[in-house]
Amino acid sequence: SVTGVQTCALPIYGTYPAYYIAEGAETDKWYLHHQGGGWCESLEDCLGRSKTDLGSSKNYPDSQDLGGGYFSSDPNENPMMWNWTKVFLRYCDGGSFSGMNMTVENFEDTSLYWRGGYVREAIEKDLFENQGLGKVTDLVVSGCSAGGLATYLHTDQWCDALHEQNPSGKCVGLPDSGFFLDYQ
Repeated sequence: SVTGVQTCALPIYGTYPAYYIAEGAETDKWYLHHQGGGWCESLEDCLGRSKTDLGSSKNYPDSQDLGGGYFSSDPNENPMMWNWTKVFLRYCDGGSFSGMNMTVENFEDTSLYWRGGYVREAIEKDLFENQGLGKVTDLVVSGCSAGGLATYLHTDQWCDALHEQNPSGKCVGLPDSGFFLDYQ
């Protein structure tokens, strides 16, 4: 279980960007995961999403059980990163952390925003300024599904930001199920 939801000081679109962080024994090695959750594909879909945890941070719990896999602290299940610091970036966006549209869409008396790129940037800023991400020696940037696509889209941004503060830091992308073929 990852405790301590962190919210960034910058309100992006009505609710705050948020992430969970669990400090591991290896504080200089981090696993960073973009949450998946599909895409917002119509105004109706975006409206429905805005009322869930995939579109609003207002109901996020104080702690989050992230399950096993790459989040596991069991060295038998996660032999490489079991004792690393782990960060889980909450989605809050229907566009793989990439939206940077400042237009507000009013649909059925609800304001809708597509600012996931700003969400990612606000979380990045907070992690570097307040959590020590700039001092890490190893960073694995990951995500699953829509978060996997976010990994493809944003690994270079994470790595560039790390290398500005720690030029010798190693940074890699580990997308999981983030490639989607366009077919019927």
